[in-house]
Order: sequence, then structure tokens, then C-alpha cells
Amino acid sequence: MKTNKILTATKISRTDRALHGISRLLTAFESGQAFHWIGNSIIKTNCPSDSWSLTNYLIMISHDTKDARGFRQWQKVGRRIKKGAKAIWINAPRTLQHNVTDSIDELEENTVQPFLVTGFYTIPVFRYEDTIGSQLYRPPPFLPDLKSVADVWGITVDYLPLGKNVLGYYKKTGEIKLNSNDPEVFYHELAHAAQDKLGILNQDKALSEISAEACALGLCSIYGGSTPKTNQNIGAYIQHYATKIEKRPEHVLLSVLSDCEAILNLINETAEQAGVEIDDPVLKAA
Repeated sequence: MKTNKILTATKISRTDRALHGISRLLTAFESGQAFHWIGNSIIKTNCPSDSWSLTNYLIMISHDTKDARGFRQWQKVGRRIKKGAKAIWINAPRTLQHNVTDSIDELEENTVQPFLVTGFYTIPVFRYEDTIGSQLYRPPPFLPDLKSVADVWGITVDYLPLGKNVLGYYKKTGEIKLNSNDPEVFYHELAHAAQDKLGILNQDKALSEISAEACALGLCSIYGGSTPKTNQNIGAYIQHYATKIEKRPEHVLLSVLSDCEAILNLINETAEQAGVEIDDPVLKAA
């Protein structure tokens, strides 16, 4: 009697696929491949401070904001300053138009006259966080698909300037605040939310950050959102926290793999329940 041999493809779970992405990073550390550490890209807010001098920009950043404007500038965008808010004082140049020609007849039409800086004076501006009114910062046109997971968990997701190069954070009150369009940043904060639900958030600050970042890499590999800089950004982040606790990155990653698996399982199970589509041809075919 002949036995029919049925060849079946091994089904690869979402969590296994994500863990595979993390293992690739682990291999990179173990093999000694060099990462060129670079910072994460910050969302462009198109606010007046984009054209400020570096000194004024640093003055603003030191006050924990990434958007500060004058009284009338806030009025123009439908916001008003809160009662009792304190101003930030920045420097503005005092200028005079300097005519370098002997006669107005010598000027060509639309010629821009040079300005002579005669000194500086201070002007008051106010932080975005110290104003109320119309919403200025809105999510990008396409939020990461895993936003549905945050919705299921009752977590709000908002985009706004956070100050001091903060890309995002998760609050136990059920909020995710983002200052970057990169899905990787949202995945990191969603991983923190999963840690909170699992009761392992902040048991150890460094390990919590490393496991959340490793999970962000895994989630990028199955739900999309990776860029040419993703591995470098995530690698730099893990290296930073590993250095803080005086351990090699690969050793720390090994120590948090069980946490990563629990976090990824919780996110993936919720994603499946919410009908989130995957962005991985191997998983789709399985």
C-alpha cells in the first residue's frame, strides 16, 4: 500500500518572525559588525523656531518645548496664552536698512537692500504647552496599523512637540505621546504599554528600554515601517542602555528574550483579534 507523502509548509508564527528579527540584530553585535550610530529623525513641525538662530533654539529647548511663539503668532493659529504663563526671552537683531548706492536710480527693480545689525533686544515668546486653543499637531496621514492595538487597550495616541529630543513616551494613565513619524517609535511605546499590562514595566529601567526597543525591531519586520536607518537607530539605542549597566548588548538581549516573547505574543494576539494585516510575504504564505 502506497503512502501519500503530503508536503506542508511549516507555519511561522508572528512572534517567531519578530524574534527572528531580533536575533539578526544579536548576530550583528556578536559578529562585531560596526553600527554607525545616528540619531532618530525628528518630526518637522513647520513652526517659527525653524528659522531661529541656534542660540535662540537652544534657549527654547532648555525650557522643555519645541514650539514657542509670540502673543500675536499664537493668535494667528487660534491659540491663546494660559493665565500666569511665564515668557521665554529670546534675542532678536535690531537692524537698519543700509543703502549702498549713491542714487535710487541706480537700484534695479526688486533689489533687496542689505540690512545692518546695530544691536540686539529681547522679545517674549511662550511655549506651546502654555497655550490653549486650536489643535496644531495632528497625526501623519497614515498611522501604523498597530494603532488598533492601542485602541483595543483604551490607549490614546497623540502627536505633539515634546522637547529635549524626546521622540515619544508612554504613560500609565493610558497615553502614548509621539514626536516622530517613524513607526519604530510608536512600536517602542506600544511595547511599553504591553509591559505595563504584563506587570513588568520599569522593573529595571535599562532592561525595560532594551526589551521595548528589541520588540520594536521585531514588529517592524512583520508589520512594516523599517527604513534604511532602522537597524542603526535601534542598535544605537540598545548600545546606549547596555553601556549604562556595563554589559555587552548581545548579553543583555539574551537576558530579555523571554520578556520580548511575552510582549510580542500579547501585541500579536490583540492585533489578530483587531484584524490587523501583516506586511510580511513569508507570514502571509504560511
